[in-house]
Amino acid sequence: MWYKNSGRLLKALSVAAFVLYLAVLLRLTVLRDSMFRGGTQRLYPVSLKLWEYYGWFLRTGQVIQFRYLLIGNFLCLAPLGFACGYFRKGCSLVFAAAVCLGATVFIELCQLLFCVGFFELDDIILNALGGIFGYATHLIICRITERITPRSRQTSWGSQQ
Repeated sequence: MWYKNSGRLLKALSVAAFVLYLAVLLRLTVLRDSMFRGGTQRLYPVSLKLWEYYGWFLRTGQVIQFRYLLIGNFLCLAPLGFACGYFRKGCSLVFAAAVCLGATVFIELCQLLFCVGFFELDDIILNALGGIFGYATHLIICRITERITPRSRQTSWGSQQ
């Protein structure tokens, strides 16, 4: 019956979704159009002052852009934190935070080297916090599925065997 292999199908779909997520993440953060057209930005590519650009958006009345950046930077690595818990059994918060921190530093360094974005310290902080949020979301879902699903039918993520 089809449902006997649903665990394997779920894993395969999860891997495919994660690969798609990574491709979209790289496209939005590093592989931008300006990189291929030769148009690169050279104005203040490094910001080590916390909330410098976010404050500028608020001071100039660009609240929508502020919200977009704040929420976008927070949520962009949440799926990575979720995946750390999903794909690695026994993953700790420290491991998930380290993976998300490493990924965001990699993205920021690529943006700096390819001149396709700003290297901002606050982006690193927001991305890492978003990754931790994703990991915490995974833990919450695991706790909920443990209570709902009978123990005899549970696998690593609460999906049924």
